[in-house]
This record gives sequence, C-alpha cells and structure tokens, in this order.
Amino acid sequence: MADKPPLDYSFHGQPLIREPKHRAARAASVEPLESDIQKTIIHFLKVHPKVAWVARFISGVMRSEYNGRESFTRFSTQKGLSDTLGMLYGGILFALEIKRPPFSGPRNSREQDQAKFLGDIRAGGGRAGFACSIEDAQQILGI
Repeated sequence: MADKPPLDYSFHGQPLIREPKHRAARAASVEPLESDIQKTIIHFLKVHPKVAWVARFISGVMRSEYNGRESFTRFSTQKGLSDTLGMLYGGILFALEIKRPPFSGPRNSREQDQAKFLGDIRAGGGRAGFACSIEDAQQILGI
C-alpha cells in the first residue's frame, strides 16, 4: 500500500488548527470552584418538587476578530444579570448569583451591579440573593 502524504491543515499558509494555549499550573485549592458549586445547586433545584424550572445564563463580553477588524459581542443587555434564573411553582421568579465561599458582600463594580439586579428581582416580588451552597439557595428561595 502506498504511503499517503500527511494532511495539511492550513489555508493559504495559515494553520486552521491552533495549538492550545498552555496555562500556568494553579496551586491546589481545598475550596470548590464556582462552576462546581453552581452545577451542584442547579442539579439540586432541577429535581426539587417546588421548582418549575431553572437555567444557567451567560452574560459578559467576548472579543473577536474578523478580516483584521476587532469586534465585541455582548451576551446580555441587562447589567448584573444573574447566572442562575428560575421559577418556583406559583409563578415566583428567582435569581441566584453563585459565589465561592467565603462571600461577605460585593467587592467590585460587577458584584455591585449583580447586587442591584438581585434587589430589582426582590422589589418585583421575586426571590434573589448570593449563594455559596445548596443551603444558601434553600434559604433564599424559602424551600
């Protein structure tokens, strides 16, 4: 059988497949990552009998470049949008902003925007707050 030439993954001399960026190794942490806490809370809420629905929302900005022009894509027009939104049976909207413990309150402008959004949800009759655990979420939602 004849040897095949190696596949060329390039377009006009530019590679189509980029080498992954290597990140510096992090020191091991005993605290769980925010994403792990969030997955745990969302899973708990998805199976809870008082929760009609719950979803993860993405907000923020992504930078991209096309034909040499830089652009930015905003994923939400709502400042401080919580990453976890849902509804309890009975029509009560809820918003949870998940943080790593210990969390004692807003430390920067982004977290202040998140606190304002949570306050707006509460002012409209919903339930909202910062949560670091399933227990925090239960207390905020009253379930």
